[in-house]
Amino acid sequence: MEIEAISKLKPSQIAHFDCGVEELNFYLKRFAKKNDRLGIGRTYVLLDQVKAIGYYTVSMAQIEFESLSHNFQQSLPKYPLPAVRIGRLAIDKNFQGKGLGEHLLMDSLERCERVSKEIAVFAVIVDAKNNKAKDFYIRYGFIPFIDRNLSLFLPMSTINQI
Repeated sequence: MEIEAISKLKPSQIAHFDCGVEELNFYLKRFAKKNDRLGIGRTYVLLDQVKAIGYYTVSMAQIEFESLSHNFQQSLPKYPLPAVRIGRLAIDKNFQGKGLGEHLLMDSLERCERVSKEIAVFAVIVDAKNNKAKDFYIRYGFIPFIDRNLSLFLPMSTINQI
């Protein structure tokens, strides 16, 4: 299995992807390549030989100071903080439950860590689709924002220790 940028793939490689969430399937098949070309979001696809079995998307973002708990606010400036957003992370339903979500998450965090060596990044943000997805991210140390129930962040200082 390997992870490739969406820009290198043929439509036939992603045509049969089905994670069980139509919104995530539709994004991969309809918008991922276009958003990549426009510089809106980079999508990386996990391939089982030539077929897409998972993917994630990353883009730049910011964290509003007011979204952080008091513990974080104490040591930070009172303006938006630079971040990377993992906008989507999905595994084909035929491959779920095999640790591939963790594999993609770790790949995305490693990618974010490399970016943070060149461009300031305070944290990585995720927007969980539901409580099950939220629990997945919490297992890896993500912290919920105080004002958004399904949005979480992981400080780069934590990622650097992984």
